[in-house]
Amino acid sequence: MNIVRIVAQARKRKGVVVLRALGTKLRYEVSPTFGTELEAAYYGFCRKLREWGYKIDFQRPNLYAAFLASRKPIPKLIERAPTDTVPVIHKMAPAPKPPPRPQEVDFEMNLIEPLEGWKSWSFDAKLGIIYSNFGHRAWNPDEPFAASCDQNCKKIPAEHHSCGIYAATFRNEAHSPDDDDDENMVLGKVLGWGRYIRGTDGWRSEFAYPKCFYLKSSQPGFAAALEAYHVPIYINRPTEIYNPEEDGYEHWGNQEDRNFRAGTESYAGQADDDEDY
Repeated sequence: MNIVRIVAQARKRKGVVVLRALGTKLRYEVSPTFGTELEAAYYGFCRKLREWGYKIDFQRPNLYAAFLASRKPIPKLIERAPTDTVPVIHKMAPAPKPPPRPQEVDFEMNLIEPLEGWKSWSFDAKLGIIYSNFGHRAWNPDEPFAASCDQNCKKIPAEHHSCGIYAATFRNEAHSPDDDDDENMVLGKVLGWGRYIRGTDGWRSEFAYPKCFYLKSSQPGFAAALEAYHVPIYINRPTEIYNPEEDGYEHWGNQEDRNFRAGTESYAGQADDDEDY
């Protein structure tokens, strides 16, 4: 699933704010009169992106700064002595400056134990290696995977950017139901360390490496290639917890007629007088 980050860009002194999904051509323009209108437009844009199969980055854009930057200048009244020949002059006040971008701060670097989360990869059967779903970078066996940034952030992951290696807290957050139909999608757990940032649904880290793989019942052929990563590999298979034949009962199987006592034909004639019917 593609993870996108939404940014809010103001057309200065135009009264227009553009909501843009980074990495895509998707955008939404709104001309808010109040900040609540911009909030409503943002949540509507997020809802549409989820319907189109995107996952929203937990780093929310600074809607307040974009709203202020888009405001049209407010005329400022300059008082002068009233006369019959000199009109009152209105001077345009400068637009308020948006607040400065916060400075990136240092986070804990030396963990006693690495972070642990769920993640999915794309498996290349020809090369026998896994790739990141977003960015399509190779995860080489026995090598820590290092995060990179297309915006050249000085510290990765950055607090105010979407760079970093993503991992989800829960298994269902690491893949969507549509991924079940993709036979090249591999699910597993991942370990993260170095600089990291926690979010509501998971975390982003500077370095990572797979902890284990959970293959579907249709992916046993991937196991031989994934052994190069030297981590445990599990395969989901149906497990029988009860067999009626062990208690002397015959298993029905796929028989269509399961009415044991009914005959092949039913009697529809009139009953005799001396017979209870």
